[in-house]
Amino acid sequence: MSTKFDNVLTVSGPHDELERFVTHTIQIRYDVDSPYAGKVPLFTLNALLPKPADAPSDWQTTRWGCPFDTSCVITLPDMRWSSHCESI
Repeated sequence: MSTKFDNVLTVSGPHDELERFVTHTIQIRYDVDSPYAGKVPLFTLNALLPKPADAPSDWQTTRWGCPFDTSCVITLPDMRWSSHCESI
């Protein structure tokens, strides 16, 4: 049984709200296998809803809808972010 899946998240709204979303979900990550790790801000589910240190094993699935944080590298250019965009 496969444990990998693809998902697309589209966020839309006023550009000031999108900017707030972007600034709160892009962080320096060290937990990805990428040359960008530790160097370039990347999207992370943990920034949206941080996992507590003492969380039960099903915490991510219950809160994030999947058992792991994003494994792919998603940068601001990947999100097609600009200061006046209407969706990312």
